[in-house]
Amino acid sequence: MDRTERFNKAYAFLKYEGVIKTQDDVARAMGAGRPNVSQALKGKETVLTDSFIIRFCNAFKQISLSWLLNEEGEMNAVVVPEFKSENTPQVMEGDVDKDVIEEQIRMTERIMELIRESSHTPTTFALHADIELSLFQRKIKGQAVWSVADVHKICDTFKIRKGWLVDGEAPKYRLPEEVLETIPARRSYDVGVPYYDVDFKLGFDIMGNNQTVNPDYLIDFAPYNKADAWCNASGDSMQPTISNGDKIALKEVRDPQSCLINGEIYAIVTTNELRTIKRVRDNGETITLIADNPKYGEQTISKELILKVFRVMGSVKMF
Repeated sequence: MDRTERFNKAYAFLKYEGVIKTQDDVARAMGAGRPNVSQALKGKETVLTDSFIIRFCNAFKQISLSWLLNEEGEMNAVVVPEFKSENTPQVMEGDVDKDVIEEQIRMTERIMELIRESSHTPTTFALHADIELSLFQRKIKGQAVWSVADVHKICDTFKIRKGWLVDGEAPKYRLPEEVLETIPARRSYDVGVPYYDVDFKLGFDIMGNNQTVNPDYLIDFAPYNKADAWCNASGDSMQPTISNGDKIALKEVRDPQSCLINGEIYAIVTTNELRTIKRVRDNGETITLIADNPKYGEQTISKELILKVFRVMGSVKMF
């Protein structure tokens, strides 16, 4: 079986399992263009490269990288947990992390608890959280695993603390003071930079400073210890460089009118309430915002609209 045949087999498997429906789903998960996925399925050698295969397997952990690259071992990287009922695991075959199975079961129980407490049915709950319905049903039954994106969508939609949903740590709901309205100025801490468990796009109103808000914890990582704060990235416009849920280190740019570096990544807030993370190109009186994800086009804005700018010093993947 050659590489093209293996790639088509992996695509067919993911489609059969309900993980994807179309080539667009693959493109979004990989941060690639749909034409590239189509050409890869057709076996175009300049597209179906080692790098492309690695990105595909990073997006779909069910597929073994060694199998897809070199036909070594089996296609499935892990055995997907299946439950006899919604909460009881079957005896598993293969090298499966039992702790992961247990975590998935507990998370499913907490999601069912949320559904019971709300006015939603499982169907309306999934639709409200923008989770694909058939895949949500499989996850509730234990036939697929909850993703980082699922956690973010549920927590942001229903104002749930990630600590409760993932680990069962009380309290369950976000308290008003936990929904931050500003990026606090850097304060004196013993070690590390403050991290706030909120998304840059949704959780911050950085028109001022709020010295009363405490960080969730500190991140001590020497290369980025000159940052002002860490928070979460959201969306897929900067994939594969920055993925939804990654932690990003931000350093405020005091003079954004003259200190922006072409090609660097910035978190930008404008007077018309645009909050975005993009690479920039300085055009003089305007800047062009450039996404790493090729499905997003460029956007040019006037410098007069810029309210705040933070340089994205670096990011840390969730997993």
